[in-house]
Amino acid sequence: MGLGKTWVVVLIKDFDSAKERLRPALGTKSRRALARRNANLAVNAAAAGDHVLAVAGSEEVAEMAAAWGASVLLEPREEGQNIAAERGIERARAGCCSCRPTCRSSPPRPYARLCGRPAG
Repeated sequence: MGLGKTWVVVLIKDFDSAKERLRPALGTKSRRALARRNANLAVNAAAAGDHVLAVAGSEEVAEMAAAWGASVLLEPREEGQNIAAERGIERARAGCCSCRPTCRSSPPRPYARLCGRPAG
């Protein structure tokens, strides 16, 4: 990672498991909508940095974060904020190009640019 580059790591939990503490006040659909809106706001705010990396808790989250312009690190499983943050920081320190070992051999379109492979 070059000097002067600011990486912003955004942790985005799976929308189905996000906002569980609001269960008494909000139904599932409302909690999902709130989680999506908050995630979008966080990714947009993170664009103030030079590079946005979203650590995604699910395929759905990963696809949305990529559509919002973030690079994406899809967690193999959700293990909490601390581990997600460690994964994101490690990826950012590696300059994000280290994703090759974790990407599929034929990645879906949103992930193609992360691996330096042509989208198509």
